[in-house]
Amino acid sequence: GLKEKEHLITVLEQKVKQAERLAALGRAAAIIAHEIKNPLTSIRLSLYSVEKKAAWRMDFNEDLNIVKEAVERVSRTTEDLLHFSGNTTLLIKEIDINELLRNLVAEHKKHLSSQMIIETSLHKPTPLILADHEKLKEAFGNLLSNAIAATESGGTVRVSTNPFFDRVVVTIEDWGDGISPEIQQKIFDPFFTTKQSGTGLGLAIAKKNIEAHRGIIEVESELGWGTKFNITLFVQYPGRNGVV
Repeated sequence: GLKEKEHLITVLEQKVKQAERLAALGRAAAIIAHEIKNPLTSIRLSLYSVEKKAAWRMDFNEDLNIVKEAVERVSRTTEDLLHFSGNTTLLIKEIDINELLRNLVAEHKKHLSSQMIIETSLHKPTPLILADHEKLKEAFGNLLSNAIAATESGGTVRVSTNPFFDRVVVTIEDWGDGISPEIQQKIFDPFFTTKQSGTGLGLAIAKKNIEAHRGIIEVESELGWGTKFNITLFVQYPGRNGVV
């Protein structure tokens, strides 16, 4: 009868959802295993080399640097996992978004080659917003790192703010290879990545943190013409000072 068919459809839908969750879990496990196994292999081989060189009193600083980089990679992987899986309790206070972005750009410039340019166009005056400083810093940091990674040496990344009556729009754009429409639909999915390394959590964390502030994150991109992320944050945040 009709009820039996409806029940069958419900059961099938549940099985499809379960299969999708298991598939996503399998992809996540494979990425995490890859991101941890490779550095551990580097550590193991480098320590073996150190042991041999120490016996012959040879210099092994290069091996120790490899170990250090591998440990940092594992550390970044675990931090990404913790940040993504953690709660989004916000410590709300008044934030000068221009100052936050200015400091963030300065931090990133320290690690860039002299050929890479980060332009800023931070509109003044921009109203203060009520937000969690660290959550926004993490979100914008991930977006900025993503833009830098997409930009070739000698290229330019631009960070700008545009204030409106009740909101501030932050734009982070690059002139890299761009993103195809098919990939654009997946870039905010957890563990999705087109890179050789990385957890694929950077943009997912950025989206999670922005939306925790009732904000909006949108992407505009065209192959061969670069990518632009527009983040809208509302001035009148529907909360209060303190923890929400």
